[in-house]
Parts: sequence; structure tokens; C-alpha cells
Amino acid sequence: MNNIKLNKLKIKISINSTVNSKVYLQEFSTYDGIKNFMKYMRDFCTYFDERCINGNISFMHDYIFPGFALPYEESTDEGILLAEIMRKWELVRSQEFPELAGRHRVNFDTGIGQLDRNRPLNSGNPECSELGYSLTFLPDGTICECSGCFIDAYPAYQEELKQNGEIQRLNRAKATSMLNYNPAKCTEEELEYYDWYITYGYKGNLSTYMTYMIGACLELAEEGQISVKYLDNPELLFKHLSAMSNLNACTR
Repeated sequence: MNNIKLNKLKIKISINSTVNSKVYLQEFSTYDGIKNFMKYMRDFCTYFDERCINGNISFMHDYIFPGFALPYEESTDEGILLAEIMRKWELVRSQEFPELAGRHRVNFDTGIGQLDRNRPLNSGNPECSELGYSLTFLPDGTICECSGCFIDAYPAYQEELKQNGEIQRLNRAKATSMLNYNPAKCTEEELEYYDWYITYGYKGNLSTYMTYMIGACLELAEEGQISVKYLDNPELLFKHLSAMSNLNACTR
């Protein structure tokens, strides 16, 4: 692409690094593990950046750190270990990468939640940038939720889940499939309908997730499965859910 003149197009190259959660917790629980990965990825990114000589092509990052590959589950002990890794990263950053001093953030926690900032109580749904600002197209032109679930609507995949008895994943795949639509095959009325409940309903609004969470917690409180104090103190419930929602960045 460096040899092609781009008149009306700018290309930004970005690396999205993900690893299995078990590998993440094992490899990055040590000082040297974090340091070695960061140094390798810095050199790797520099290699790309130095070769982007076309003015309309740029490399977005100079430091990359992986997130968790989906789907994943965590125990409380693994959550404590993750918190230790975050603190260890701060030590590695100060001692090994002084050039990062004063930077607002390095994407150390990408993919595992919005852990790097406080959020206002009336902020929007904690969605990843791909859900909010990107489009993933299937070969026939269908738009699906994101690149992480493009296969969910594929009948052979759903049949495989059914045969393997993976009912939870099958139900999720069926639910996700309802968000897929092909603009080239839709009428004007259908496009307006999809815009209403996907583009401006499911995505990018202020209340959907919070409404569902409040409703679920009130039911749990009524059944005594969580503290009944939330029934008499909706403000406390709202504050706690706002704090917890920082850890969710993926609708799936």
C-alpha cells in the first residue's frame, strides 16, 4: 500500500492482541513476563511504523498488550490475581518504560473491562468501540453484531452446538442472530425498524443495560438471594450497579 497513492482514503493499522485467559494469568503474573512481552511488542510495532511511509497510512499504537480471548470465565481467586497483575504492570511501566510517564493510558486492560477510569452515574452503556462505531459484514452483505460473533447465525454452527449439548451457547447464538440484517435485502420500512431497535436501541443509549440490571437485582432481592436493603434504597442499588458496569464492555 505504500506504493499506491491514496487520494480520498486514510488507513490506520492496529493490532488487536488476545490470549486465552489462563495463559494471560500464567504468563503475566511475573515481572519478567510483563516486561518481555511489552518490549517484544514495542519492537514489533516499531517495525511496522517505520515502514508506513505513505502519508495516508499510519500505525496507531507503539505499545500493545493483550486482552482476554472470548468467551472466558473467572473465579474470585483469578480476579484477585488479575488485580495483582495490574499493580505489577504499574511497577514494570515505571522501571522499564520511563518514556510512558505522564501518558493517560496504555491499553493494558483492553478487552477485560473499563478498569482505568471512573464513570458518571448517568453515562452510556459500557460498550466496546467495535460495537459502538464499527460494522462487521458477512460475505453476503449481512451486518452482524461484531467480528467476535459472525458465525453465530450460521445454521451448521448452531446445529453443532445443539448436537454437543452446549445449550447456553446455542441460546446466545440464536439471540445474537436476531441482530443481523442485510441492508441490500431490506425494504425502507425494515431498515427503519432495524435502526430503531439496533442502532438507537440496543447500541449507544443510556438506559438499556441499567434497566435490565435493576430489574434483575430487584427480583433477586425480593427472593432473598441478594441483600434486601436494595428494595428500600434504590439509590444505593443504582450506585453499585454503575460501579459494577465498569467491568462489562461486551454485550455478548
